[in-house]
Amino acid sequence: MDKRLEGLLLVVGGLLLIGSGALYYLYPKLDIGLNKGSAAIANGVALSFQPSKTMVAINEQFIVSVLADTKGHSVSATDLRVNFSGAGVLVSSIAAGNFLPVVLVPGSIGSGTATIILGSQPTAPAQGTGILATITLKATQNGLVQLSFDNNTQVAAIGQSG
Repeated sequence: MDKRLEGLLLVVGGLLLIGSGALYYLYPKLDIGLNKGSAAIANGVALSFQPSKTMVAINEQFIVSVLADTKGHSVSATDLRVNFSGAGVLVSSIAAGNFLPVVLVPGSIGSGTATIILGSQPTAPAQGTGILATITLKATQNGLVQLSFDNNTQVAAIGQSG
């Protein structure tokens, strides 16, 4: 192969590599932040978030699952309150997952908060791990969104008080 052609191919390949890297960093995106405050223990039950993605493009819709680990307790209900901060996100819904299937109070979205109250079937309290709820969001601009459990989130575990 001609030395000039090899050199040209090397330069073009390098420019393509640099250009694709620059596109990655310049392309508008939203980071989903889950800091240490994003997990909680309520009445002995561990709550956490699991985003479907940790980085999304502008105008992309994504889901964050709210998980529960009962740590051996029997759970009959939860008053779930999730705070979100950051100007780069629009929360469109919060819905029941499969762990506590009875919707006692439908989900609602407020300024920086999503809430829903869920219960178990009376004869079948939840045990183990599962998805309490799913939150549907849409990235609206570059930035970082932080999710956390509100201090008023409550979990009713049979035989537990507090």
